[in-house]
Amino acid sequence: MNTCDTCQKPLGTKRRFCSARCKKDLAFRACGTTRARQQVAVLFQKMVRAEWGAKPSGHVCAVQDGRIVTIERHCGQCVCITCGRVTAWDAGLKHMHTGHFISGRSASILFDERNVAPQCAHCNVYRHGATADFLIWMEAIRGSVAVNELQQKRHAPAGYDRTALVDMWFEFSARLKAAQLTMRTIE
Repeated sequence: MNTCDTCQKPLGTKRRFCSARCKKDLAFRACGTTRARQQVAVLFQKMVRAEWGAKPSGHVCAVQDGRIVTIERHCGQCVCITCGRVTAWDAGLKHMHTGHFISGRSASILFDERNVAPQCAHCNVYRHGATADFLIWMEAIRGSVAVNELQQKRHAPAGYDRTALVDMWFEFSARLKAAQLTMRTIE
């Protein structure tokens, strides 16, 4: 009898895996935890931009010239929170990024949604995250309590095991698909 390559459950057919979760678990096992975390991080960032783009048309707060302003956007677009530039959520990495208020790829804040917001490539790369403007936006929108919590959490170790990464992968994939579906139905 044929068994699942990951969990060894008996299979009645010639399939290699009993579920998509087992298939992803084996793929993450093969590439290692660090590479798996990088793959989940890319999916997380794409999902964040898609969810921002899926919000109904309207006004979004952004920072321009050191003060909070409201910028009009349509469904499917993201506003750079540190300069106000409006771009399609999926315009590519030359246009829109998911900026991190506190950087740190290995810290426990990597997948904290309070720590991220859309930023244009110019602000995220050439202005090094536009940290002063990002701080103004964070305090105005998320509050000083969230800023303090993130700054305290930044040095906490975060060990992501393979099972947690697989769970995050499926959660972020489902949320990305839901956001894309929302944008398609609104258009």
